[in-house]
Amino acid sequence: MEVGISFWDSTSIGNYIQENLAGKKTAKQVLEAIDKDRQKLFDAQSK
Repeated sequence: MEVGISFWDSTSIGNYIQENLAGKKTAKQVLEAIDKDRQKLFDAQSK
């Protein structure tokens, strides 16, 4: 799946999912963190 997705850091996303499973982040917080990380990658690409 990940091969077809641009601007994807599987390590960070895996960490966010672990935080969710451990009760440290809600599902919404995980998605917001993923969006924030991907935005940084989008911005870096456009420079």
